Amino acid sequence: MDKYKGHSPAPWKPTEEDVACTSIVDADGKLVVAGEWDGWMAPFPCAEERAEANMRLILDAPKILAENLQLRKALRWYEEQARGCRLIGTSGDVYRHALDSDGGERARAALKGDSDAGT
Repeated sequence: MDKYKGHSPAPWKPTEEDVACTSIVDADGKLVVAGEWDGWMAPFPCAEERAEANMRLILDAPKILAENLQLRKALRWYEEQARGCRLIGTSGDVYRHALDSDGGERARAALKGDSDAGT
Protein backbone atom coordinates (compact mmCIF):
# COMPACT_ATOMS: atom_id res chain seq x y z
CA MET A 1 0.00 0.00 0.00
CA ASP A 2 3.03 2.28 0.28
CA LYS A 3 2.91 2.90 -3.46
CA TYR A 4 -0.23 5.00 -2.85
CA LYS A 5 1.21 6.99 0.05
CA GLY A 6 0.98 10.71 -0.59
CA HIS A 7 -2.13 10.57 -2.82
CA SER A 8 -4.54 13.49 -2.75
CA PRO A 9 -6.52 13.50 0.52
CA ALA A 10 -10.07 12.16 0.66
CA PRO A 11 -12.81 12.85 0.04
CA TRP A 12 -12.56 13.38 -3.69
CA LYS A 13 -15.58 15.00 -5.26
CA PRO A 14 -16.73 16.20 -8.66
CA THR A 15 -16.69 19.91 -9.28
CA GLU A 16 -20.00 19.70 -11.17
CA GLU A 17 -23.17 17.63 -10.84
CA ASP A 18 -22.54 15.72 -14.08
CA VAL A 19 -19.92 13.17 -12.96
CA ALA A 20 -19.06 12.04 -16.50
CA CYS A 21 -18.09 15.54 -17.68
CA THR A 22 -16.25 17.06 -14.78
CA SER A 23 -13.07 17.62 -12.88
CA ILE A 24 -12.29 16.00 -9.54
CA VAL A 25 -10.88 17.93 -6.62
CA ASP A 26 -9.52 16.66 -3.31
CA ALA A 27 -10.44 17.73 0.22
CA ASP A 28 -8.21 20.80 -0.15
CA GLY A 29 -9.93 21.84 -3.41
CA LYS A 30 -6.85 20.90 -5.47
CA LEU A 31 -7.38 19.35 -8.89
CA VAL A 32 -6.97 15.55 -8.97
CA VAL A 33 -8.26 14.77 -12.49
CA ALA A 34 -9.63 17.08 -15.17
CA GLY A 35 -12.12 15.94 -17.73
CA GLU A 36 -14.42 17.30 -20.36
CA TRP A 37 -16.73 15.46 -22.74
CA ASP A 38 -15.30 16.45 -26.13
CA GLY A 39 -11.62 16.64 -25.22
CA TRP A 40 -11.53 14.06 -22.42
CA MET A 41 -8.45 14.52 -20.27
CA ALA A 42 -7.78 11.65 -17.88
CA PRO A 43 -4.94 9.39 -16.85
CA PHE A 44 -6.08 6.95 -19.55
CA PRO A 45 -8.04 7.27 -22.78
CA CYS A 46 -11.49 5.71 -22.82
CA ALA A 47 -14.65 5.46 -24.86
CA GLU A 48 -17.58 7.72 -23.94
CA GLU A 49 -19.56 4.84 -22.42
CA ARG A 50 -16.69 4.11 -20.01
CA ALA A 51 -16.03 7.70 -18.98
CA GLU A 52 -18.69 7.83 -16.27
CA ALA A 53 -17.71 4.45 -14.77
CA ASN A 54 -14.04 5.44 -14.81
CA MET A 55 -14.82 8.75 -13.11
CA ARG A 56 -16.83 6.97 -10.40
CA LEU A 57 -13.98 4.53 -9.80
CA ILE A 58 -11.53 7.41 -9.48
CA LEU A 59 -13.87 9.14 -7.04
CA ASP A 60 -14.03 5.98 -4.90
CA ALA A 61 -10.26 5.36 -4.91
CA PRO A 62 -9.56 6.82 -1.43
CA LYS A 63 -12.46 4.84 0.07
CA ILE A 64 -11.31 1.62 -1.62
CA LEU A 65 -7.76 2.13 -0.32
CA ALA A 66 -9.04 2.74 3.23
CA GLU A 67 -11.23 -0.37 3.12
CA ASN A 68 -8.32 -2.43 1.81
CA LEU A 69 -6.14 -1.21 4.67
CA GLN A 70 -8.80 -2.17 7.25
CA LEU A 71 -9.18 -5.65 5.79
CA ARG A 72 -5.42 -6.20 5.67
CA LYS A 73 -5.07 -5.04 9.29
CA ALA A 74 -7.73 -7.51 10.45
CA LEU A 75 -6.18 -10.33 8.40
CA ARG A 76 -2.75 -9.66 9.91
CA TRP A 77 -4.21 -9.89 13.42
CA TYR A 78 -5.96 -13.20 12.64
CA GLU A 79 -2.82 -14.58 11.01
CA GLU A 80 -0.79 -13.74 14.12
CA GLN A 81 -3.36 -15.34 16.43
CA ALA A 82 -3.69 -18.48 14.28
CA ARG A 83 0.10 -18.87 14.18
CA GLY A 84 0.25 -18.48 17.97
CA CYS A 85 -2.55 -21.00 18.53
CA ARG A 86 -0.25 -23.72 17.23
CA LEU A 87 2.07 -23.28 20.20
CA ILE A 88 1.76 -26.11 22.69
CA GLY A 89 0.62 -25.50 26.27
CA THR A 90 0.31 -22.15 27.97
CA SER A 91 2.37 -20.40 25.27
CA GLY A 92 -0.51 -20.83 22.85
CA ASP A 93 -3.23 -20.14 25.41
CA VAL A 94 -2.87 -16.37 25.04
CA TYR A 95 -3.54 -16.61 21.29
CA ARG A 96 -6.39 -19.10 21.67
CA HIS A 97 -7.99 -16.87 24.32
CA ALA A 98 -7.62 -13.79 22.07
CA LEU A 99 -9.37 -15.60 19.20
CA ASP A 100 -12.08 -16.92 21.50
CA SER A 101 -12.67 -13.47 23.01
CA ASP A 102 -12.76 -11.84 19.58
CA GLY A 103 -15.34 -14.30 18.26
CA GLY A 104 -14.94 -12.92 14.74
CA GLU A 105 -15.69 -9.31 15.76
CA ARG A 106 -12.65 -7.88 13.95
CA ALA A 107 -13.67 -9.64 10.75
CA ARG A 108 -17.27 -8.42 11.00
CA ALA A 109 -16.12 -4.85 11.69
CA ALA A 110 -13.65 -4.89 8.79
CA LEU A 111 -16.24 -6.30 6.40
CA LYS A 112 -18.72 -3.60 7.47
CA GLY A 113 -16.07 -0.94 6.90
CA ASP A 114 -15.92 -0.02 10.59
CA SER A 115 -12.93 2.28 11.09
CA ASP A 116 -12.15 0.65 14.44
CA ALA A 117 -11.50 -2.77 12.87
CA GLY A 118 -8.37 -4.44 14.12
CA THR A 119 -7.62 -2.01 16.93
